[in-house]
Amino acid sequence: LDNLNLTAATPSAVAYGLRRLTSVYTGAALQIRRSDGEQRDVYFDAAGGLSLTSQVSATGGGAATATTLASWIGSNSGTVSVWYDQSGLGRNAFQTTVTAQPRLINAGVIETQNGKPTLVFSGAQTFQTTATTTQCVGSNTNISSNFVFQNSTANAEMLNNGPTYRLVTSYGGSQNYIWINNWVGTGAALSWTGYSIGTFIKNATQTEIWKNSSNSLSAGASGTLSGAATMVIGSSINGRLGELTIFPSGLSTAERTALECSQANYYAIPVLTPQIALGYANAVSLGTTTASLPYSYTTATNYSITWSAAAASAGFVNVTNAVLPAATIPVAVPATGPVGGQNYAGVLTITNNCSGLSTNYGFNIYIIGNNVLDNLNLTAATPSAVAYGL
Repeated sequence: LDNLNLTAATPSAVAYGLRRLTSVYTGAALQIRRSDGEQRDVYFDAAGGLSLTSQVSATGGGAATATTLASWIGSNSGTVSVWYDQSGLGRNAFQTTVTAQPRLINAGVIETQNGKPTLVFSGAQTFQTTATTTQCVGSNTNISSNFVFQNSTANAEMLNNGPTYRLVTSYGGSQNYIWINNWVGTGAALSWTGYSIGTFIKNATQTEIWKNSSNSLSAGASGTLSGAATMVIGSSINGRLGELTIFPSGLSTAERTALECSQANYYAIPVLTPQIALGYANAVSLGTTTASLPYSYTTATNYSITWSAAAASAGFVNVTNAVLPAATIPVAVPATGPVGGQNYAGVLTITNNCSGLSTNYGFNIYIIGNNVLDNLNLTAATPSAVAYGL
């Protein structure tokens, strides 16, 4: 799903969207039922989204024709009978009951949220997918479900397989959100009344909820998942849904951040300022040219370093908007210029490609070692044990 900033290393089990989620997908986005009952497939427009310029198929579905959505739908409304899977696995989502179909078009106008097309649910709309639990769960343990949605009521199930897996906006007004054979943990009180990015992750050791890139629940893992029960989208939802993806893996921080950044940018959903759990830079010996600045967690994608005047005088060079490497930031140390026994101060500025915001963290590089007594006409080949002078 390269349009979600992901690579082939993160395959999806299903991928439903109102934009093209992968550059290789050429199929229809949806099948729409017009008010009079006629149904046609609707394709993505030239920009990779849905609009009234999108081409539609002939009656009943199939290849795109020259007919546009505007000319076919007219002033009618349109509900969605099929939401096509873009994963490449053909696990489409269906709804044959007209009153249970979410609405996309109201009197000739595409429903939108934050300026992008969205599906409207009013309590009784659902989709039945062809994706089984086993197909959605890796090693009977790992599953990540991601949504762009809004909901105004409790007890709405965004996704469920019936008996063992349920993702709920909140259950009975409580702070229970994930059912995996039982309720998993209790998170912070969450409200989904604004258009939001929700990512629900389960791996072998942990279960997490992330709302708009902020961690809202971390609990232990709860059992295994498998079986032929298929996933159902929506139950008692009163709100809107723009995108839904399921991965048979517990998304890593890097994968989740990449996915959520794509959604934040496309749907204009604000996310938190970037954060990083920064460790301490290692002290380095005089003459060593690289120090390491470790970290254990971040929501950032890029970094800059600005050195103090003293550090700049010693030859440390500022870094501007570099891509944040995994786990450790390498810090270049001048081979000459720094003085042993000194701290050199810098400011790490982190940013991400979601929020446009930045956060600053101060750090120091400490230099260990003998200073060359060059004013005594000596070189590094003649280190001193001590050196006192007036």
